[in-house]
Amino acid sequence: MELFERVYPSIYSSDHLRLLEELRRVEGAGFAHLHVDIQDSSLGLNVSFGMKVVRGLNAFTGMKLQVHLMVAEPLHFVEELKGLGRVDEILFHPGPVAYPGRVLNAIRSLGVKAGFALTPTEPLGELAYYRGRVDSILIWTGEPDGGNGKFDRGALQKVTRAREMFGVDTAVFADGDMNKETIPQAAAAGASHFIMGRDIFGAEDLKGKIDELEQLMGKLG
Repeated sequence: MELFERVYPSIYSSDHLRLLEELRRVEGAGFAHLHVDIQDSSLGLNVSFGMKVVRGLNAFTGMKLQVHLMVAEPLHFVEELKGLGRVDEILFHPGPVAYPGRVLNAIRSLGVKAGFALTPTEPLGELAYYRGRVDSILIWTGEPDGGNGKFDRGALQKVTRAREMFGVDTAVFADGDMNKETIPQAAAAGASHFIMGRDIFGAEDLKGKIDELEQLMGKLG
């Protein structure tokens, strides 16, 4: 079903004291992919999951894992992710990295998809050099931490530039306050996939939320 291929729940927005229960809840609902943040505070005030939790997720789910490295030294974590069979894609922020191509090659060597992730202030322009070498681009559509992740319409311009720059064969993810109101805006700007956090994990009626999203995806085409 298209919904479950285009919407990735972000486990960071789950109740961390009930992590396994939350994991089984979204997997049981039918989602095929899980978005997992590894964060060391270099790109935000918070620290999220480390490798111990990621290994646990890998062991207890049948979903594909999209790992988002929000870290200053992604190569270290790429090596750590080697051998985790549920990992399907690794994204990293090129800004702090001297040689992004080296990280892309390391990810490719694991046999998984590779992509870039960009905060609202990270530039997109020079990344055109890597067109054809990345499977996806993730654009933050909300500033985390102090901004409380609220949707920022200004980020849609970067979504549009990413789509124009990397073409139709590259997945463009919108990540930040995605819901029934903001997903159509991101899709109109060029996003093909959507990271959803609070709107899914905070839903008391998950089946009702999925029905709502299925109708929305049907309208988006």
